[in-house]
Amino acid sequence: MRTIEYTLRLSGISPTDMQDGGVQGDHNKTAVVFKPDDALWGDLTTGIPANHSPRCRVDVTDGCGGFHASELLTPDKTSHTVSYAVPRDITQAGGVANLFLVLSEVDENNREVRTLYTYPARLRFAASSAGSTSEEAYKTQI
Repeated sequence: MRTIEYTLRLSGISPTDMQDGGVQGDHNKTAVVFKPDDALWGDLTTGIPANHSPRCRVDVTDGCGGFHASELLTPDKTSHTVSYAVPRDITQAGGVANLFLVLSEVDENNREVRTLYTYPARLRFAASSAGSTSEEAYKTQI
C-alpha cells in the first residue's frame, strides 16, 4: 500500500503539490495520513466541554466533480494522525481528487457545534489501460 503523509497547519498543508494517488479503479491501495500540528489540534480541542468530543471524517471531490464523505474516523490518541484508505468509488473517476480532513467538535447529542476544514490534499489518479486491471496498468507505467 502506498502511504502519503500530509502535515496540517492553521495556515496550510504540506506538501502543497499534487501527489501520485495510483491508478484509476484502485481500491484501498493508497492511504492518506493527515497529521494535524499541535496548534491546529489545540484550536479544536482546547477548552471544549467534557461532554463534547472531537470527530473526524474526510470529504472528497473526485476527478468528475462527485462528492464523497467518509465514515467517522478516529484520530490516534497520541499523534492525532488520521488515516484514510482511498476507496474505488473515488479513484474510478480518475483525474484529480481533492481530500479535506474535517475536524469537528461534537456535542452530547452528536451535533457538530464547530467544524474546521483543512486545505485540500490533492491526488492524481492515472488512467488505466483498456482491457487491463488498474494494478497491471500501474506496473507498466513504472
